[in-house]
Amino acid sequence: MGDAWIVTVDTSVFEAALARSRPGSPAREVLARARLVHFTPACSPMLQAEIFRRLRLAGLDLDIVEATLNELAALALHVDVADHSDVVVRDVGDRFVVALAIVSKSWCIVSQDKDLTERPPESRPPGLSPPKFLHRLREKRGESPDSRVS
Repeated sequence: MGDAWIVTVDTSVFEAALARSRPGSPAREVLARARLVHFTPACSPMLQAEIFRRLRLAGLDLDIVEATLNELAALALHVDVADHSDVVVRDVGDRFVVALAIVSKSWCIVSQDKDLTERPPESRPPGLSPPKFLHRLREKRGESPDSRVS
């Protein structure tokens, strides 16, 4: 499943997992499942830059931020999104995330940002909160609904 199922993980999930949540949180589990190759994260230079910026603003040590970005780089499908000006979203700051998801043919966008998770139902790819994403991932993998990884 890992290489066949591409997912765009928004910066809000990285920030929550590394700067604001406790062990066992859905945001942390999303990143743990990426490490276990339960899906392939999509990545672009803009996403990497935004993850760097947000994690540093959250006060994370430079070594932790660089290790996170190196790990993402090793796991990810790398896509360069040249232009995202035609992407329509409520928050123009989210354009690059949606463009990455479209160009990479991501199954979904995992985000804690309501502007991405509460898009119209016909929006593709859909935006899912970490708990909803994990529920669907467990179903796809044939896991029990309460199975967890850390």
